[in-house]
Amino acid sequence: MDFFKKGTGAIRAGDIVITTAVRCGFLLFYFKITGSPREATYEEKQANPRKERWSWHIEVRSFSLNYDGSWWQYNLDRKL
Repeated sequence: MDFFKKGTGAIRAGDIVITTAVRCGFLLFYFKITGSPREATYEEKQANPRKERWSWHIEVRSFSLNYDGSWWQYNLDRKL
């Protein structure tokens, strides 16, 4: 899981995270944190320009692999 800054907050290994879309509020996916946040190295950023913006990474285990590729087909709105 990539983040744009270290601002992953107080999450740590073992936590369960539920993510929702900002505007529509639909469930996107949910996962368990399995590692600690780390920043991409200079070499990783050079090899993958996307890492310049999304430079922080944390290992996770997804519990929604069959769902997160088609979340928009379901009506799982956190505002309901």
